[in-house]
Amino acid sequence: MIIEIPYGNKRIIKCKVPSEISIETLNLKEAITRDVNVSIDREIEDFIYDKGKILLVVNDQERPTPTSKILNKIHEKIKDKEVKIIVATGAHRSPTEEELKWILGNKYEYYRYRTVIHDAKKVEEHEYIGETKRGNRVYIDKRLLEADKIIVIGSVEPHYFAGYTGGRKFLLPGLSSYETIEYNHRFALDSNATLLKLNGNPVHEDMMDALEVLGRIEDIYSIM
Repeated sequence: MIIEIPYGNKRIIKCKVPSEISIETLNLKEAITRDVNVSIDREIEDFIYDKGKILLVVNDQERPTPTSKILNKIHEKIKDKEVKIIVATGAHRSPTEEELKWILGNKYEYYRYRTVIHDAKKVEEHEYIGETKRGNRVYIDKRLLEADKIIVIGSVEPHYFAGYTGGRKFLLPGLSSYETIEYNHRFALDSNATLLKLNGNPVHEDMMDALEVLGRIEDIYSIM
């Protein structure tokens, strides 16, 4: 049996699969709608109830996260709040306007001037919050500290030295200073810093330490 898998925006990869293996097709739109609606109905309204500044943290153009689809689903719940979106670029370049349109989708016009871009090299935009167990001085984007509630839209994928993307990476490297990112990424030379490995991976563990330094876990809601 030959199956076709979309890859990127244009490519199709054809794979030969043994006939004894059962293949099902997942409708991504339906899956996102079902799962996100459950989360919204049960949790998001309570999470942001009667709160001030809400910061929505989204991935940049380097990740295939369906941010625009999630944004569509939560828009009605957050549109009347004091919302700001920050693109967690880490050490990557800023998105172009076209890339920002792709990230925000059909809510681009509504959120464009409510959106800011993290810049790891702007020292003045970061604040020191503490040190990890491995001696990494953690400087994070001040706008994260100014928010009353933080909603993270992310995705989980294998990562070649952090083990996996997603989760804790919204903070480090996502919204950290270049100095903090560089220190963390030095651990990529360790033999335990590898694909699909978390336990004993110093890159991952330093990221988790940074999250612990931040604290405020009760103020963070994550959609993965």
